[in-house]
This record gives sequence, C-alpha cells and structure tokens, in this order.
Amino acid sequence: MENFDNKVRLRDITEYNEVTQKAIKESLEKYKTEGITKSSESIDNYFERMVRENTK
Repeated sequence: MENFDNKVRLRDITEYNEVTQKAIKESLEKYKTEGITKSSESIDNYFERMVRENTK
C-alpha cells in the first residue's frame, strides 16, 4: 500500500502562470521605482567588470 502523505503538491499551469506573472510584475515595478534600466552588457562582461572594479 502506498503512502500518499509524502507526495509533492504540483501546481497546475494556471497557478504557475499567475505566480510567475505576479513575480515579473513586482520585479518590473521595483526596477521602475529604483531606477534600474536594461543593459546590453552580457552577463560575462558584467561579472568581469565587477571583478575589475572591486579588486583594485
């Protein structure tokens, strides 16, 4: 006999989409209020620049 008490609860796609969309909306609002803008800088270049700037 299986024990179903330990099963992981999975979200259906609608619930997942709602949570994801809410998180994206909150992030965009935070970017707007804190003045954060998009960058064309690659992630690799960003981290290389951060290392250079913070290891002087």
